[in-house]
Amino acid sequence: MSTLPAGYKQTEVGVIPEDWDVVDLADIAKKITDGEHVTPQRTSQGYYLLSARNVLNGKIDVTDVDYVGIDEFRRIKQRCNPEAGDVLISCSGTIGRIAVVPTGFECVLVRSAALAKLEKNKADSFFVQHWLQARTAQHQIFTSVNQGAQPNLFLNHIERLKCPKPPLTEQETIAEALSDADAFIESLEQLVAKKRHLKQSTMQELLTGKKRLPGFQIKPGYKKTDVGMIPDDWNIKQLSDLGEFKNGINKASDAFGHGSPFVNLMDVFGVSGIASSESLGLVETNSTEQNTYELRKGDVIFIRSSVKPSGVGLTAVVEKYLPNTVYSGFLIRFRDNDTLNCGYKRHCFYEAGFRRRLIGQSSVSANTNINQDNLKQLLIAIPPTQTEQSAIAALLTVMDAEIAELETQLSKTRTLKQGMMHKLLTGEIRLL
Repeated sequence: MSTLPAGYKQTEVGVIPEDWDVVDLADIAKKITDGEHVTPQRTSQGYYLLSARNVLNGKIDVTDVDYVGIDEFRRIKQRCNPEAGDVLISCSGTIGRIAVVPTGFECVLVRSAALAKLEKNKADSFFVQHWLQARTAQHQIFTSVNQGAQPNLFLNHIERLKCPKPPLTEQETIAEALSDADAFIESLEQLVAKKRHLKQSTMQELLTGKKRLPGFQIKPGYKKTDVGMIPDDWNIKQLSDLGEFKNGINKASDAFGHGSPFVNLMDVFGVSGIASSESLGLVETNSTEQNTYELRKGDVIFIRSSVKPSGVGLTAVVEKYLPNTVYSGFLIRFRDNDTLNCGYKRHCFYEAGFRRRLIGQSSVSANTNINQDNLKQLLIAIPPTQTEQSAIAALLTVMDAEIAELETQLSKTRTLKQGMMHKLLTGEIRLL
């Protein structure tokens, strides 16, 4: 039988310090209520009318928000009057997201969002926010949900949520430490977004010739083409002039799980290159299929069909020879005639203009689809030498590596914050 550490006790919310209490959320709140139940009369501008979609973990998002006029605003405030420091909880549809109303922010709520007005001499709003976001509280929330066509968290559920209650000064210290961690994470997120935006704009400039790398301009000036203005020494080619297309292999369900490595749809989503067969699935093939659907270094794989237009035609490049590897019927292989540098291919099919042209060629039924004939007609701008293509690819690859390094740092920081949050919110680490 395990022994509790000295100075700690077992409670409904886990092991916490002996000088901490466990309370219902209602015990530390003056009022817990949800938003307006009668459908408000919305306007094109005015006061914010928040719903569950506007309550994100740790912040209020008004990028997609409704508005009400002054009369509706005053009417709804009689039921639910969000003020600075109130804790908001999404309670319908997407449940359990938590945010605190910031100073100077005026809003009212609809039914899908609730608020808790805390007793300021009992609870720190940001401590409660972090607790409600933590694993133990989220488990309480999801086990108390009423399941139906749409999940709902009702007021009696919210009132009975169990919370640890350290001394107020300690709550404030814990909240400050976790808020500092959140601020650092947000700064990393902003830096990643900035780097991604810079890479996208740089890619569009380099892959259309609007910006040339030093030493590569053979002829001065630009010319007008079907893909826009490009340098005089660049060429415009249809993909049909650059190589061949081949649909992938289709097999019965019992052929999967054994046999040859197999590139499937999900191996391409979000992947810029396929460099290994170790993580691929398996499919049974014969020698004819191996020869017909083989993958060689430099082959480009296009996604044929996607639920959303943004997913159709996404690509991955085979970065090295993958012995005996074939590819799915949901994919189309493009094998060029060595006009395109292998590194260049990793980027040129993601250039914004090319993506617009590809999506414009696709057809829509239940999904968005592209076929070989559509792909063959697509135009691409090509630098005159593979040396320039390689230089463009090298610069963009360096930018990708910088973004990947930042994303790794961001992921590690989020993980560290989760561990830190658990230890602080359970008193395993004491700051006072």
